[in-house]
Amino acid sequence: MTAEKNEAFPTPKPAAVKKAREEGITEAIKESTKEAYKRGADEGYGEGEDEPRSWVGTADIINLLPILDLGLEPFKDAIDEKAEAPITEARIAGLLEAERSGKNRTEYIKALMKRLDVKHVHEVTAAGPAYTVDTTNISDL
Repeated sequence: MTAEKNEAFPTPKPAAVKKAREEGITEAIKESTKEAYKRGADEGYGEGEDEPRSWVGTADIINLLPILDLGLEPFKDAIDEKAEAPITEARIAGLLEAERSGKNRTEYIKALMKRLDVKHVHEVTAAGPAYTVDTTNISDL
């Protein structure tokens, strides 16, 4: 089978092909930029707003996980920024994610959020359900 010349569609000149390719590349770059913006590459803050905080090293907490097993007051002392050897914000963010993914106790979540100075847990992590577990005693028993 051989291709036959189709008179209805004349072959474009090389200069026209080159120009079309250049225009196509320009359009592809524009579309790619639009799609990146729509995907949220620039989302999260607008003009006049601060860039969202990020914590690099949140996964480096394996040796700190036993802190989550402390009672509430010793836990607060351990995560205090004025402690003898303070824990970095990145690791506090990692502990917050671990607590949200595990026991998800309200008072522990609040203490970690206070240490990071955030208003909502989703500023740090998407881990955990939409609620926290209230562990306050309802009686002396």
